[in-house]
Amino acid sequence: MIFFISSSSDKGQDIEHNAKVAGNLWWRESVQQIHFRGYAAIAPPFKSDLLWQTRSRSAQAIAVCSQQSQPLMSELDFKTKVAALESSERILSRPLSWNAYQITPIEYEFWQGDESRLHQRLRYSLQIPNVDFAQASNLAELVIKLGIWTQQRLQP
Repeated sequence: MIFFISSSSDKGQDIEHNAKVAGNLWWRESVQQIHFRGYAAIAPPFKSDLLWQTRSRSAQAIAVCSQQSQPLMSELDFKTKVAALESSERILSRPLSWNAYQITPIEYEFWQGDESRLHQRLRYSLQIPNVDFAQASNLAELVIKLGIWTQQRLQP
């Protein structure tokens, strides 16, 4: 899983101090949910550069002008700066603080709701002997090489 943010944003700073992340994907129509836990790390610069190139010029201009998570003093001034960059001929380089972050999941829970409240829940957990996930700088590599996923049925 990959997402993009400014390393200087609130979220970027939070991850720098604590790389543990979690999220939920919910499908109301089918009453299903996937919950995941893992660790986030800045992807290599070449990956951020490649992904930067896939963004629209407008999105690039906004990222160049934005100090993400900082107060917006004047929306008009901000939009004017963005418009000037969008219409310019110059190449918009990726700001050094704009990074791709890669999440390495260590746990998934699949949940299927039931009207009777007898929900189906399956948890898959990553096991790597003698590895402290919080300290592993190469967690993604370790998952590929050494990771063993265990399955556990959970009570509703």
